Amino acid sequence: MSNEKNHSDKTVNERLYDAHLLDDFYRAANKKDRNEMIAILMSVELDRSRAEETADTILKVPDGF
Repeated sequence: MSNEKNHSDKTVNERLYDAHLLDDFYRAANKKDRNEMIAILMSVELDRSRAEETADTILKVPDGF
């Protein structure tokens, strides 16, 4: 999916939505599954460091995602 077009002009949510991965990402975030979150983010063309930073920021939210 991520190879079909360049996502550089889209937000992370737009990328996840376009790839039909938004629900999967929300499930991973609610389970606090950092590795799965990172894998999903990387599948929509985020580099590892940005995917890790995004996942870690979300996981810091005290009441969940």
